Amino acid sequence: MPDHENQPSLRATAERVGLKVGAAVKLSRPDRPEPEAYWRVLSEQFNCVVAENAMKPRWTQPERGRFDFTMAQPMMAFASEHGQAVRGHTLVWHNGIPDWMKTLDPERDTVMQVLRDHVHGVADRYRGRVFAWDVINEVFDKGGWRDTLWRQALGDDLLPNVFHWAHEHAPDAELFYNDYGIEKPGWKIDATLAEMRRLLDLGVPLHGVGLQYHYTLHDAPTDAELMDVFGRIIDLGLKVHLTEIDIRVPINDGPAAAHYDKQAEVYGRLIRTAMQFPAVDAILFWGFTDRYSWVPGFFDGWGDALLFDAAFKPKPAFFAVREAIATRAPAG
Repeated sequence: MPDHENQPSLRATAERVGLKVGAAVKLSRPDRPEPEAYWRVLSEQFNCVVAENAMKPRWTQPERGRFDFTMAQPMMAFASEHGQAVRGHTLVWHNGIPDWMKTLDPERDTVMQVLRDHVHGVADRYRGRVFAWDVINEVFDKGGWRDTLWRQALGDDLLPNVFHWAHEHAPDAELFYNDYGIEKPGWKIDATLAEMRRLLDLGVPLHGVGLQYHYTLHDAPTDAELMDVFGRIIDLGLKVHLTEIDIRVPINDGPAAAHYDKQAEVYGRLIRTAMQFPAVDAILFWGFTDRYSWVPGFFDGWGDALLFDAAFKPKPAFFAVREAIATRAPAG
């Protein structure tokens, strides 16, 4: 019997302290191809879900003007059946877009119409069913603004517009900017916070910043770095969500399991630090089982980044996260 079955679940621990704890859901096809154990662990251990890919533009509007929400439907139905909140990811991104978007004329009115229609179409579909949206993802790169079609056409109007459009059709959802590499002090968090301040000064409906947190055992932020970043975001009156957490270990340096205790330490430090800030009210892992993870396909020599192993058995990181969540005072 798995070690976690006779102990409090991650979900129960999080709900006791008023926290959403979630995982990205792997949807290979619309018919739930993953084994029964996948769905059982997902329902038992998490009170929140997010689609890994199924809500990105490539899947939701494969042809201009033709929306298709088939891919995310199993997750939406599963979440409803099991009382799980749904976090939306992502309305606007430079990746994960269909071919027809890639060949658009970079003329302002054309791009504005396309983005408006897309944001309205997807946000309206999930109105009242998604508690928070990553409205736009990863606009900074290599020391400044990422050079994208969206930025070329709309310039400084890009973020104000997409947030307003999202709010028009998802008025009850919390709206987030989401990025990686902003968990440590440096140019990228500085640029992000400057843009967030500008949006707030303009009256843009912005509610928080999502910190993706994709790291290794060796380069994860220190407690002091995290405290600094959390504090600076919260000082703007914004929430923080940890949106895509994974901590990868080397798989060519002996057995990956040899690194699991260190991995658990890094996970535990992150979550203990986050639990000191009430404005951090949702933490999501980019998957939950090493059986389904983007990491090995993108980082050669790295893997085993998640809380459960490929056989759905909890790793030391699972227990470290559960213990860290329990350090927060009970809700209410």
